[in-house]
Amino acid sequence: MKKKLLFLLGMIYFITIVILRKYPENHMCSFLTGVSCALTVVFFMYLVDKKQNIKNK
Repeated sequence: MKKKLLFLLGMIYFITIVILRKYPENHMCSFLTGVSCALTVVFFMYLVDKKQNIKNK
């Protein structure tokens, strides 16, 4: 799970850099909203996975 999370974070940072270089001011607000929503979804997926691992033990 840790390697997948690191890979996912790396992809998010890479996409962030690409978008910020291409659209420095036009789509900043919508981009940040999308990133925050995506991080929230990833966090809840992590919590569900962690709870399932605890139940299985």
